Amino acid sequence: MGGIVLNTMRDKYTKTYYRLLHILKPIFIFLYHPKLVNKEVIPKDGPIILAGNHVHIFDPGCVAISTDRQMHFLAKEFLFEYPIVGPLFEKVGCIKVLKEKKNGTALYDAIEVLKRGDAIGIFPEGKVKTEDVMLNPFKYGAVKMAQETGSRIIPFAISGRYIPFFGNVKITYGEPLDVSKMELKEANEYLHEKVEELIKKEDC
Repeated sequence: MGGIVLNTMRDKYTKTYYRLLHILKPIFIFLYHPKLVNKEVIPKDGPIILAGNHVHIFDPGCVAISTDRQMHFLAKEFLFEYPIVGPLFEKVGCIKVLKEKKNGTALYDAIEVLKRGDAIGIFPEGKVKTEDVMLNPFKYGAVKMAQETGSRIIPFAISGRYIPFFGNVKITYGEPLDVSKMELKEANEYLHEKVEELIKKEDC
């Protein structure tokens, strides 16, 4: 069921491809010189959800280079249809968000990933920010999976521009959040508030 097959053989397959993809890490760093702040809060093991704002299609790269752990990013269905990007997303363990099913399948797959102690990367805005606002409303996926699995959420804020050799990209991580005892709406607002606080801190 879902966008990825969750079994031992598949896990080894995606982990191998993800490690191979990490050869691009030095290239990404060389091109954009991203500044990583407080990345030490990302645990080396155990279920965790990294959730934050979305300013550019390269944002997953910023998150990925912040930790040696394999990140399972949620990505929209249409991205899997591109000739090169689509197969790559499949190989490294990205989770396909099916528009018609309103994320039900993606949520199931993400929960299974967390149950086996792995890490999820998600942009709760659901799209790259285009409106003239600091932060779009959040979809409920991040807090739903956190409550279903008892996982902590690490909020992050990305700022700056991805300009080769002249960029000023920065990603700042906040302290892990426990939303297990909150109502769903309260938890979502709490996460949104924490990400917004990090963005404001970036703008200071």
